Amino acid sequence: MKNRLLNFLSVILATALGVFSVISVNAETLVTWEDFPDYVFYVDISDSQGNSTYAVSSYVGENPDPVIPTSAHGHSILRLGEKCFYNNSTVKSITMHDNMTHIRKWAARSCSNLNNVYYSKNMVVIDDYAFANNPVMDSALLRNTVINTIGVGAYSTDPMLKYVAFPNTLKVIGEKAFLQTNMEKIVIPHGVEEIGKRAFSSSTALKTIYIPSTVKKIDQYAFYLSDNVTVYCQINSYAQEFCETYNINYKLITAEDYPSNILADVNNDKVLNIRDVTTMQIELAKGESTDFLSQNCDVNADCKFDVNDVTYLQKYLAKVYDSFPY
Repeated sequence: MKNRLLNFLSVILATALGVFSVISVNAETLVTWEDFPDYVFYVDISDSQGNSTYAVSSYVGENPDPVIPTSAHGHSILRLGEKCFYNNSTVKSITMHDNMTHIRKWAARSCSNLNNVYYSKNMVVIDDYAFANNPVMDSALLRNTVINTIGVGAYSTDPMLKYVAFPNTLKVIGEKAFLQTNMEKIVIPHGVEEIGKRAFSSSTALKTIYIPSTVKKIDQYAFYLSDNVTVYCQINSYAQEFCETYNINYKLITAEDYPSNILADVNNDKVLNIRDVTTMQIELAKGESTDFLSQNCDVNADCKFDVNDVTYLQKYLAKVYDSFPY
């Protein structure tokens, strides 16, 4: 109660000074700042000293490619709030700064033109149905985040979703997380422990999924109605036991054959070097690379594999660039 009273009084004072205006005071205090006209914020976390951080409550702008501000008048903006972009037909991309940590429920659900999302490197959680029912979203480039949980239905019913670059910090893939997507091949990184109910179900395009030995729990309906899938796993792993129990096709591989989660490690030797550049050049010269190769070689994050990716990797190896975009 004391914190809420302090927040309310600060809003009244700031309003009197013409800095920002109150939109509503209910369970949350919603405010707009004059120099951030495209956003409505709310006080997300407030400590005993009255210091607070903000979350985005809604986006009211017309820019199709919004960049979430780092802060507003001393208040850090750390989260995308619940339904903040919900049912938006204008937005084509969303860029988050690297201090953001959470994406709340339904944050960008049912956005008819949303294709690209540039995630914070400190993102920890993608909540339930955050990016569900987005008809043109074709990828989720999470590799450079520190996400540990992908929530229930987070990317479900995204019919164009063909590629997800998972982070090595991931532990849990939630229920229905990738229900009814268009992915053909999935590599789950080492460290994942749990795959939830119907996580990859009703995905008829799915043919190949690699499941590491770290996975210790898979719901029996994880691949329900994904009848074309073959699981690649190690001998005596939980994944092998799961496949045998529920009559799912599988093939055994060695630990050395498990695909690398390193971007552009096309020869799967777990290091990036000039040999990967050469392999990429050879594949480009062939003019017919597999879908997965194209995805794993999309070094510059423009959703295609071409000579620009080779150039980017060369510059990275030469230390002209110190990182990849994702």
